[in-house]
Amino acid sequence: VPQGGLFDGWIIADQIVTSEQQLAGMSFDHTFWAYWIFREMPAWLETIQPGNLVRPKIWLDQILLKPEREYYLDMLNSFKGGLPPLYVSTKKPQFDIPSSELRFSIVPGSKPDHRWRHKRWPYYDKLIELILEKYSQAQICIIGTDDDEIAGLPHDERIIDLRSRLSLSETAWVLQSSNIAIGNDCGPMHIADAVQTFSIVIFGPSCELKNAYRNKVIPVFHAVACRPCQYNEGRIMNCDDPQCILSITPGDVMGKLVDII
Repeated sequence: VPQGGLFDGWIIADQIVTSEQQLAGMSFDHTFWAYWIFREMPAWLETIQPGNLVRPKIWLDQILLKPEREYYLDMLNSFKGGLPPLYVSTKKPQFDIPSSELRFSIVPGSKPDHRWRHKRWPYYDKLIELILEKYSQAQICIIGTDDDEIAGLPHDERIIDLRSRLSLSETAWVLQSSNIAIGNDCGPMHIADAVQTFSIVIFGPSCELKNAYRNKVIPVFHAVACRPCQYNEGRIMNCDDPQCILSITPGDVMGKLVDII
């Protein structure tokens, strides 16, 4: 797993491995391979004794009939003892974030590579303006990395830019302390889901079934005929008119936010 501490303090785990080098020579009774789409196993798997190697059973290895997460849980459910409880480590940031009775977290990220460029909703600046106009007492925390840009971000003391300042467990703390999280379909929004924060998730080319969230989440997407193109390599790589994401307006998202409030 990457560094960041999402599993720190979880009594289920005996050891958390953060590098391939740590794995070399280790032996296991069972290895759960939680990546159904890969046809080739990684090189590090050859350096361990995996024992019984278990993979999720996807129909014809290509068709998802339910959220991807559920296939992984099914894979674990086949063993005695049932599933461990949901756990996400949260850690308060070491620097001060002013308290607020109405905190919104904005998560404008996704993977920065070309394939996923259209997952990024371009209207966060307008949405933030609408939020600040309607809720004068609101505090807005921007979460992500330096790659997660918001063009035209307003200058306002109620906006706290936390990009590239938080570990994963600190990100979880900020999301958990928020009234609502709003963001693209991306990893931090799954953290918001895990800490059970009311969330609005914006879907463009990715599939709301495959990437479904589990708790207090409202998905926002428009039924454009060509979406989701997540599995269509040619379409997602060459699309120059992503109406799936561009047609979702700040008013659409604001309406969902007001409903939750």
